[in-house]
Amino acid sequence: MIKSYDKYSGQKTADALSGWLQGCILTGEYPIGAKLPPVREGADRWGLDRNTVLKAYKLLEDEGLVDTRGPAGTIVLGGKDRRYAWTRWWWPDDAEGEPHRWGGFLFSPDGETHLNADARSLEQFDEPALILLGEAGMGKSDAVGAACAILNEERSGSAVLIDLARIDSSQALKHQLDNHPEISAWCSGSSILTLFFDGLDEGWLRVGTLAC
Repeated sequence: MIKSYDKYSGQKTADALSGWLQGCILTGEYPIGAKLPPVREGADRWGLDRNTVLKAYKLLEDEGLVDTRGPAGTIVLGGKDRRYAWTRWWWPDDAEGEPHRWGGFLFSPDGETHLNADARSLEQFDEPALILLGEAGMGKSDAVGAACAILNEERSGSAVLIDLARIDSSQALKHQLDNHPEISAWCSGSSILTLFFDGLDEGWLRVGTLAC
């Protein structure tokens, strides 16, 4: 159960609320993937005005602890230092059987022994279109960002990463695509363009909008 905010009752500031919420997040009382109360509900619960709660959430976002951009509300991400450098493996949907799990994780296919011969690293997929599915916080955005950076470093074509969590309409998406310099250069040339879309589950767009 989340502990009370009463100890800060004399400090009706965004800094005080942000500090208290940060403690709740770092101790796991608000775990990664949890939602903070909506601004109106939080204001009523903590006896603060809405603007103070909004500022507190913004301070948490600046620290990398939450994401306030999507329609799902304010989602706990963890701290900026909570980046895990392990190799991520993906289970293709056409593989036979089910992936064996241990504590929610696949056994590593690059170990001496493993039970998931079909699991692959992102670089091992050669499909023209690929969708990564997984729990919040498992590193999908990190994997996509790293793959985009590698392609640009190799200069074997152009790679563009579009953050869908920041796009709220099909018109806004079209405007960004039409005005992106790498995409414009690809349209007038013959190089290979790889598009990465991140945050579909955090934005306002329908899946059909991307399919079109």
